[in-house]
Amino acid sequence: MAARGASYVAASVFAAGRCNFGNCAKDGWTVNTPDGDVRVRCNFGNCLKEGWVADFPGGKSARTTCSFGDCFKDGWRTELPDGQSASTRCSFNNCPKDGWSTDIPGLGTATTRCNFQDCLKDGWTTDLPQGGQVRCRCNFQDCLSNGASCD
Repeated sequence: MAARGASYVAASVFAAGRCNFGNCAKDGWTVNTPDGDVRVRCNFGNCLKEGWVADFPGGKSARTTCSFGDCFKDGWRTELPDGQSASTRCSFNNCPKDGWSTDIPGLGTATTRCNFQDCLKDGWTTDLPQGGQVRCRCNFQDCLSNGASCD
């Protein structure tokens, strides 16, 4: 269950890895996991409006769509490989400033807050539903271009 949760979080969190071609919002990103790389590609070259697809090691995929065509304002929904969905809502309609919360099926809600109210520059901290935290720092203080390193 914990490993599944880690993969789902990797699929659901924007730019939680290294950006492909220096542009997470257009070209996607790659997340290193213990089971192998999760490769994320943007739909129609625009992750922030059209969503993304995360390809897991082993061949399964998760598909993310932006709510009302604006992921950073209205959140997103991720259809997971097992047929369930994770739903993400932006806090105060501003994910990059105020963070977000994600309902993960069978696990609970993960709550994310931006470091210094700037997720895209300073990174974020996520409180996991069953305890523990994941801290992500923007690489070179630019998550949109360089992605994030999470631990």
